[in-house]
Amino acid sequence: MDKGKRESSKQAYWKGFFSVFDLWGTSNNHNHYEYNPDNLSPEELDYQAVKEDWEMVGQDLQYAMNQYDEKK
Repeated sequence: MDKGKRESSKQAYWKGFFSVFDLWGTSNNHNHYEYNPDNLSPEELDYQAVKEDWEMVGQDLQYAMNQYDEKK
């Protein structure tokens, strides 16, 4: 991960973390916050999210099959 994305991710993490404590919605920019550092279209963001979800399903299946083979 390059330095710019890492900084953006770190900033997004802390922004989200402290938003939990904004119980009355007094933050000035909470309505305008959107994590999209690459300025992707909504369709591209959805595609990436679904792709990553299925990659995780594949990894989970691979892990389960390996565990099953080890028990045999």
